[in-house]
Amino acid sequence: MIQDMTDVIIVASLIIAACSLAVNIAAGLGERKRPFSLLRLTGVPVGVLRRIITLESALPLLIVAAVSIVVGLVAAALYLHSQVGIAFRIPGSPTGQLSSVGSVHRSRSLPPRSRFSTG
Repeated sequence: MIQDMTDVIIVASLIIAACSLAVNIAAGLGERKRPFSLLRLTGVPVGVLRRIITLESALPLLIVAAVSIVVGLVAAALYLHSQVGIAFRIPGSPTGQLSSVGSVHRSRSLPPRSRFSTG
């Protein structure tokens, strides 16, 4: 029961963090509307502006999301181990292992493919 509650708390905190980042990105774009308009008036192509906006928005979002996920999972694992005494498992995974680890292991156990196929 405690494990299920911790899974819900972890997922809820990730959703709250993602919403907070999205609001900050939207606010930042609203504040920079005038500079983007001036860049457009000076002749910067729309495609370049889209790439600038994407990089300015998505790159920090991805970096902060990755760091937040790692810190949150480590904090949850430390809390569960020290305070509750139960083993940590990744939310949504019945065994606590990522499914990609198993697929990498299976792909390495298969014989190598021939470079030349016979049809």
